[in-house]
Amino acid sequence: MTPLAHVIRQHIKGTGPMSVADYMGLCLGHPEYGYYITRDPFGKAGDFITAPEISQMFGELIGLWFAQAWIDRGSPKECHLIECGPGRGTLMSDILRATKMAPGFQKSLHIHLVETSSTLRQSQKQTLGGYSAEWHDDLNSLPPPSPDSPHFFIANEFFDALPIHQLLKTDLGWRERVIIWDDESKGFAWSLNARKTNLDAMLSEMIIKEAETGSIAEVSPISITLAEIMADHIARSNGVGLFIDYGYAQSATGDSFQALKDHEFCDCLDHCGEADLTAHVDFQAIANAFNRIGCESLPLLEQGLFLQRMGIEARAAQLSANGNDKQKQDISSALKRLTDNEEMGSLFKMLAIRAADGAPLAGFEAG
Repeated sequence: MTPLAHVIRQHIKGTGPMSVADYMGLCLGHPEYGYYITRDPFGKAGDFITAPEISQMFGELIGLWFAQAWIDRGSPKECHLIECGPGRGTLMSDILRATKMAPGFQKSLHIHLVETSSTLRQSQKQTLGGYSAEWHDDLNSLPPPSPDSPHFFIANEFFDALPIHQLLKTDLGWRERVIIWDDESKGFAWSLNARKTNLDAMLSEMIIKEAETGSIAEVSPISITLAEIMADHIARSNGVGLFIDYGYAQSATGDSFQALKDHEFCDCLDHCGEADLTAHVDFQAIANAFNRIGCESLPLLEQGLFLQRMGIEARAAQLSANGNDKQKQDISSALKRLTDNEEMGSLFKMLAIRAADGAPLAGFEAG
């Protein structure tokens, strides 16, 4: 049993069954034993590899996307670039390197990184050593939005790590799935809260209408809250947002709660604090949250299509031109992994957000 598993077991014995959301929150963010608090999980030595770690091309093209958004909004003298869940700082570093060629853009920038992990903050500070940046524990300490200073948000694989609640459709209605301690097996186990939950109010009309008995649905109140906070910043500052993740284009039922350790899937109830826990993002729910607060969500784009529209093939050819055989092979492999439908190309989606009636966004078309 891990140290965090002992903490969770004692918590359950003291207060009763635990929601998936509380379990995820403790496993990922416990101040002493939380997964993201105690380690750098990225890369081959960690548990997973994100797109910015695969190739510099990913972040460079996103940087050009933001530079174009800045130009299309009149090249304001001041702009706040805010990354949520910055990892090692690789994405922000690539964004900043690529945008040096956009006259005036970096001079306008105030860089903000929303990060709770002191371990990852140290990595970010090393990666971004040549830049001035401000770190935040949450969105509440960001500068207030202003029409003269747009807020640009970027988040890659951020929403998938936010806690979810799971609901099960029973003959008596929706009931919340919870985690208990089973003395007989000496391990955590699944159960149902006997009381009716009010979380079903967050379910889409389609799920409420069509879900069959035995179906599992997932909701993430914290995701909606954070989306609404970002929406307020974007709407009031004529800003933009780009959110990259995997999940459902339309709200759907299904158990997507999963754990990853050493690049392999494992049981979500094992390895507490030592495995990454994620769930599929409900893009429809997130987009609706932005739209309610004065923003416009553009139709989702698959990651591969977005990168192609932004010119990743040309960038790959440019990088390969002076490379040796090994470098050329690595660039070709990275290009395939980022854009191919059998790799990350169709699995990951791009959600673009702008203020209502805002200027166009490169690569996206309003539908």
